[in-house]
Amino acid sequence: MIDYPGKLCLWICQLLQLPGRNAQHLWQITAIFMTLIVISLALYSFSSRKNTPSKMARFFNSDFLFLSIIALTVLVLRMPTLVLFEQNVDESQRIVGAATLLHDPRFWISVDGTTSGPLAILPLCIIHLIGGTLNYATARLLALLLCVIPAIILTYRALARLFSIDFARFFIIPLTLFTATANYPDFISCNTEQISMCLTALALFLYSKLHTTDKPGKGTLLLLGITLGCMPYTKLQATPIAIVIALFCLWKVARNKQPPGRAILFISACLLPTIITSIYLSIAGAW
Repeated sequence: MIDYPGKLCLWICQLLQLPGRNAQHLWQITAIFMTLIVISLALYSFSSRKNTPSKMARFFNSDFLFLSIIALTVLVLRMPTLVLFEQNVDESQRIVGAATLLHDPRFWISVDGTTSGPLAILPLCIIHLIGGTLNYATARLLALLLCVIPAIILTYRALARLFSIDFARFFIIPLTLFTATANYPDFISCNTEQISMCLTALALFLYSKLHTTDKPGKGTLLLLGITLGCMPYTKLQATPIAIVIALFCLWKVARNKQPPGRAILFISACLLPTIITSIYLSIAGAW
């Protein structure tokens, strides 16, 4: 179940060593090249909107292409960090915690995440369920694919809705480059903050839909409430962020003079994860 360093780590090491002595220089050139592509797409989008769009312009302006390049940039440039040894103790505890939960899925009994909730550790179980083994490389790759890259995309979508596509494309570049090139241990490790970051980005995106319409759909309010309600069960320190976003949402609903049922629905959705957790704690005797 836990395999160190693991097949994925060995495969990436072999891939990175193919250029031999020129590996480091080739990687630096790749980083510069991909950075220039991202910046060029943002600049092209800004300049081409002034003219009548052609088929080529629509292709280069498409969000699908832009976000695909961003995802590829983060994934490729973060590849060397996947093969590093332990970056902090929390990372190892999450991997061992996931392996323990696969044997005994009673969180707060078999595993205590301290300030980290079940949603910070349970996702790592996916690696084993799809046939992989738990190690630093697979855990970090899963975090990139399920948390880091989706957080960037959702943040971009939120900025585009709240402001404009041109604004979003320019201001998402620093976040992308920072995420792709950061090399200090607490960020490149598989950590609980990454899930909180993804849920915060999802909440921001859903709030942007709420902010740009006078009559928000019940589905948006329901999903937004559940997202905010889940945040304390990823990382306890994310709770104040969830509360602030929730207050803004209630203010928006009240300002638009929505029926009281909308506010009740939103508050109920926020409390739903806690209600489910309370039922589990009572059944498992884990209070």
